[in-house]
Amino acid sequence: MKTYTLLIVSLLITQIFSLCPAGQCLNENCCICREIPNQSNGNGFLEYNQDCLTPLLGGLHCISNTGCQLCYKPTFGALNVGQRPVCARFGALAATAKCTDLQCCLNEQNPNPTNGVGYYDFDQQCYDNGGGLHCVADTGCKLCYKPVLGGFNLGSRPVCQRFLQLDPLPFISPPNCSNQTCCIDAQSANEDDGNGFYEFDQGCYDNGGGLHCVGASGCRLCYKPVVGGSNIGGRPICLRFLNLLQTCPGESCCIDMQNPNLLDGNGFLEFNQACLDNGGGLDCVHTTGCRYCYKPVIGGINVGQRPICTRFLP
Repeated sequence: MKTYTLLIVSLLITQIFSLCPAGQCLNENCCICREIPNQSNGNGFLEYNQDCLTPLLGGLHCISNTGCQLCYKPTFGALNVGQRPVCARFGALAATAKCTDLQCCLNEQNPNPTNGVGYYDFDQQCYDNGGGLHCVADTGCKLCYKPVLGGFNLGSRPVCQRFLQLDPLPFISPPNCSNQTCCIDAQSANEDDGNGFYEFDQGCYDNGGGLHCVGASGCRLCYKPVVGGSNIGGRPICLRFLNLLQTCPGESCCIDMQNPNLLDGNGFLEFNQACLDNGGGLDCVHTTGCRYCYKPVIGGINVGQRPICTRFLP
């Protein structure tokens, strides 16, 4: 069974690489084409490094003598396997990989309100010491627990400071919130498609409801811009995520933003001047200047009938 599995994996990798330029890579796009990244932990990325072309089969972090080097995309709370260097194109992310206050940790948490796990607190010791018990790697955030009747405190986390006075009552949906922290704690967000986020809205609170309001909770449904995500219900973008809608001036920026699926060829991006000039359009990603495109893959289905990425044309 193990041999069979390894054969399948080998065939998949061969199929992926067959769509990329053959032989050694002499530029960045060639290495990016060959990478098999894991967006969840930041590992598996590649970048071009001329030193990796040496006849002696490369060097530290090199993929043999292909001209490509393993590199890391800073990802919140993830582990850099092998201590790879940060990819040059992701250098800006390295400076924002840590939190210095509670609001930052709240934005990064992925809580489950039904069992009370997945909550974060900011912890100065986690920040100063670069980690520790219950710390989320070296981010400055600490895993903590929200008391919930019937919930199980996975890992015996400390109760979050903001929940120390909270009775272990069942989670109420919709909640009764009068501030932003309460709404963020109550949300059930989906980081993959950007839906399920909440923000406090004074109008929802004062009027006991309204468009996009979560009942009479004081919270409003809002959207987190996610490349490839669909804004269900046309929610307003959460105010705290407006800065995520960056504008790309060229191809490399769009490639950095993409979340490709190498098995079916979807999720690729390319820069498109019309998307930038017109502030959107068919296949455009909001107002970013990037356009969805497709990478031909044997057996893949072109979801949305995207145009083939220019860099993958014969």
